[in-house]
Amino acid sequence: GLGVDKSKVSATTRDLILNPESAVSARHATAVEGLHMIVGDRSLVGLEQEMLRQLGRERRLAEALEPLLPHYDIVIIDTPPSLGLVSINALVASDGILIPVQTEYFALEGLALLAGTIREVRGLLNPRLGVDGVLLTMHAPTLLNQQVAGEVRETFPDLIVEPAIRRNIRLAEAPSHGIPIHLHDPTSAGGQDYQAMATVLERRWGLA
Repeated sequence: GLGVDKSKVSATTRDLILNPESAVSARHATAVEGLHMIVGDRSLVGLEQEMLRQLGRERRLAEALEPLLPHYDIVIIDTPPSLGLVSINALVASDGILIPVQTEYFALEGLALLAGTIREVRGLLNPRLGVDGVLLTMHAPTLLNQQVAGEVRETFPDLIVEPAIRRNIRLAEAPSHGIPIHLHDPTSAGGQDYQAMATVLERRWGLA
């Protein structure tokens, strides 16, 4: 959804983790000025099995990203929903974590599991890891959505990044056009919600 032609990608996240020297060549320009991307694709399937044979496997991503950090104001790592070795690498490489939570019942169970993993990573591998915010997504004005959102707000009163991202057809359309929502339709409900959320995060991170 950022305008990167995958057919022209020569190195991916998998290459970055297995071969940290590929960091520079793995970067690709996007449709957004000043934003570069390292692509994750199907080659990540089976990566964790390969990593099991490596020493320092939990720190591979952190070591690979280190030479890139001076060139960027911020690095965002998008992880798979499972809490496997790839996600652990992301937590070890990070200063803070943003937790997207769909306002649906089963999301609460996943949130509790993630909280336990964060505590373990902080205690054993990355003491600086913090939680920068909880993002409420795919929100709709139903009773269940309102109840789940209320429970999350009660559990993390100081971490919620408002507003909740409303369920919106324009958000679903944007990836099919290969561009983010702020280029596809910034005036849509989803576009406005994400812009408001980004403004909050800019202030929180000292970028505004």
